[in-house]
Amino acid sequence: MDHMPTQTAATKNGSRFITPSFAYGGLTLVWLFIVLLSVTANNTSLATKYKLSTTQLHMLQLAVSIPGLVIWATILFAALNIRRYAHTIAGSKEGPGFRFIANSLFALLMGLVTNSFLGGLKQIVVQHATDPQTVETTFVVMNNYVSVVAALASYGLLLHGSKLLLRSIGKQLDLAKKLLPVGVAFVALTTAYLWLIHGNPARQMSSDPVINTTFGLPYWLIVFTVALPFVIAWLVGVLALMGVYQYRAEASGIIYKLLFRKLVVGMTLFIGLTIGLQLFIQLYSLYATRSLSSLLGIVAVVYLILAYGFILIAQGAQRLNKIETLLIE
Repeated sequence: MDHMPTQTAATKNGSRFITPSFAYGGLTLVWLFIVLLSVTANNTSLATKYKLSTTQLHMLQLAVSIPGLVIWATILFAALNIRRYAHTIAGSKEGPGFRFIANSLFALLMGLVTNSFLGGLKQIVVQHATDPQTVETTFVVMNNYVSVVAALASYGLLLHGSKLLLRSIGKQLDLAKKLLPVGVAFVALTTAYLWLIHGNPARQMSSDPVINTTFGLPYWLIVFTVALPFVIAWLVGVLALMGVYQYRAEASGIIYKLLFRKLVVGMTLFIGLTIGLQLFIQLYSLYATRSLSSLLGIVAVVYLILAYGFILIAQGAQRLNKIETLLIE
């Protein structure tokens, strides 16, 4: 194998920068608190629409939230392992690049947790508010802005990490042959996204109490403060993926490439699904009139793809640590 990061004396203490048990325990406590918020909230309208008893609704909420915890834990596992690997090779040229990739996953996890917390808190605050519609709209706006900030931070860190990895092997992100097709694709994507938002009847206010308002803002504010920032984040994410793919292709070492492959595929699945979900959410008529079983089926498919993508990332991160440990020993 021609190319493997150089390990340093820091490897012996590589896992001490954060205690995994503390991280997983804290994440589980946050999840339990969010589930408690959802269960204690008054969801009479939701139960009535889908003809569920209160107990059945609570069991359904718990069942839907468990895969979310699994996805959170998988992201945390991947981030901790990549961070540990970066610490292990701290003296090498690749170390900073992997550290930024780990930080991109931490930023992603923070965004997901924050949005879930806001979603649970909204249910409690709305039922005690004198103007429930205004309060709910406020939370929707906050959720969207948190998602935008998390996407920009996560993909920005990933892009910087990919550039650092390329720099470690004496390369730069090569966009010469790909800039035109990427630009054309994103012009088409932006046009389609804005058109779907314009046609979404729930973009500013939902007529169905069970279906959340999508943005809760006037169209021009949606475009300039949510939609276009999302598109910029997606573009940054795609550029980051191009950088990671290029690094994997040009870094020498067959074993290293095989181990890095799962990281790349997992990240691709997640970014692709993120873009697809934002487009799907605008198709109000496709999910607003669906039965409970259809909605649960859609949620299940999304969770499966997300879980698979993050499991691939976690496996890739774990195997990078394993191969480094074998080399040290």
